[in-house]
Amino acid sequence: SNFMSTGDIECAFYSFMLPPGLEKFFTLPPISASTLGIKHIAGCRVKAGERVTPTLRVLPMGWNWALHVVHCVLVRCMILALGLLGVSADDARRLLVLDGRPPPSPEPGRPPLFPYVDNALMLAWDDDEALELSRALSYVFHRFGLKFRIECDGEPWHDALGVSMLIGERVIINRANRMWRLRCALVELRVQGRASGDVMQVINGHVVYS
Repeated sequence: SNFMSTGDIECAFYSFMLPPGLEKFFTLPPISASTLGIKHIAGCRVKAGERVTPTLRVLPMGWNWALHVVHCVLVRCMILALGLLGVSADDARRLLVLDGRPPPSPEPGRPPLFPYVDNALMLAWDDDEALELSRALSYVFHRFGLKFRIECDGEPWHDALGVSMLIGERVIINRANRMWRLRCALVELRVQGRASGDVMQVINGHVVYS
């Protein structure tokens, strides 16, 4: 299993509607209808001086549960994609790489699945299987009306989240340009001699991740 296929849901958070009843929790301050040029709302006429409250209809990126919603949709689509290739739903769930349990062993026709919010990564046995996985996953998302972008289609390596994954060598390393940016930031902080707590929090996060 030296090949991978990866992709992501385009504009993921803005592709999903908020669950009904939650719109009232994600609003902007009331504003006059005339300022926004609004004359009708839901077929009802609105007076020019009447104040309206803009509400968000899609998933807010900063909302904790938004990650959960998108991730659950991604997992469901990956399971359905394997179903198109003859893998049962129960077997597909066992192929998910999850915290707290050993990862599945790669086998022909049984690719380990790595879902992460809106990013799908599948470890294929060979190039042909990787191509089948990408096409199946794209088909499932298309049926749901979601745009899915294939980023890697049967390749032995892939760059993501600041790291390079070398599947054939079973190695994950930090990307060189990321490490150079981190080094320059640390050198500049040393020269400056001081930094805010927020800056140190960000820097320490990058150091720990590296």
